[in-house]
Amino acid sequence: MSIHILVDSGVLARSRFASSPAVEVMGTVRRRRQGGSAVPGAVEHTVRWNQRAAERMDPSALRLLHALVPVDHDYTPVFLTPRPTGTRLTIDDVAEAIATTPEEIVEYHLDIGLDGRAVRPEVVAQFASEEAYRRWRRPIPRDLAPFVAAGPRALAEEAARAIELFHRRAIADDWPLVCSCSRRTSPSGER
Repeated sequence: MSIHILVDSGVLARSRFASSPAVEVMGTVRRRRQGGSAVPGAVEHTVRWNQRAAERMDPSALRLLHALVPVDHDYTPVFLTPRPTGTRLTIDDVAEAIATTPEEIVEYHLDIGLDGRAVRPEVVAQFASEEAYRRWRRPIPRDLAPFVAAGPRALAEEAARAIELFHRRAIADDWPLVCSCSRRTSPSGER
């Protein structure tokens, strides 16, 4: 079976074909209550990784991730999953990219989904009305509020630390098995 996806040059230029530890962490955190995935075998990984995180992580770091990645809302700040810059990104690479996200980008991504923050006209334009947009936004979670109050740099750094911890304590043992870039070998046998 083959799948055909039509894209233009702009979409293709923005596309990345790489594994990202941050994307895996965010997806796992989002499915913490559902435990499910459309990918065969991923259900077991998701359940195991969330259990490991609960057992092995600093509870405050895990609460921060849960506040950033709600199970009952469809928006997660995009700065938490930076665009891959290569095909073999490590968790250190990704954590550094998140921690050094420009402050105005962190602010913008928080503004999009959190009630009580600036209303961005370009985001409102994607909804039927400003009122519909305001209803869609969610209150700032209690566990996120202190980090938002500390400022965008502090939030980016703490989010990077929490994502790195989640990956190291919950996913890292299985990463070589699920990361396609680590399973592929070149024709000469090199990894």
